[in-house]
Amino acid sequence: MSFWIHRDHVSATAPANDHYLGLAGARNLPTTASRLTQRHLATVIKDRVLFCVHGDIGLGRTFAVNTSLRGLAPDNTLWPQCRKGAPLGTLRNALFCTLAMPGDPPKGDGLGQLLLEVFAEQYRVLVCDEAQGLTGNSLEYLQTLWENRCTQLTVILAGGDNCLQRIRSCPGPFSRILTHQRRRLPWQLP
Repeated sequence: MSFWIHRDHVSATAPANDHYLGLAGARNLPTTASRLTQRHLATVIKDRVLFCVHGDIGLGRTFAVNTSLRGLAPDNTLWPQCRKGAPLGTLRNALFCTLAMPGDPPKGDGLGQLLLEVFAEQYRVLVCDEAQGLTGNSLEYLQTLWENRCTQLTVILAGGDNCLQRIRSCPGPFSRILTHQRRRLPWQLP
């Protein structure tokens, strides 16, 4: 969790789009939890593995991931937008759009092959926010994309408190997650 403070109290300015409220000119005060998220992200980026950060709504998961990745992987982080429960084809189209590829996405297996080729060209960090809404097929596709020998990819799954349970229902992706972090309120910390 990170706290926003009036602009006169802290010196580091974050872009307004880092936080869902769009607080222009607000400052970020790192907390123990946000520093832990940053350390986890540095490790999973170095090791190119899967990571899950989950917890209740409003605890700053997305904010901590966004602000950390701006410093750790500013030029190769992708945030595909995919609605809850969307089928696998929608996730593939979202990846195509997020990569800002020219033209229309190929139909059928052609899109899957194209995505493999693009993710093989350069290292990317793929952040799936609200990952508890991904279908089992979508989670398995992300696993397949990540573990392909040609791709250069770290996958970060961020979501609500039930996110890890959702991923756990798909044994393949769950078994590949190196570590996960549960975001909690300060009085819930062990």
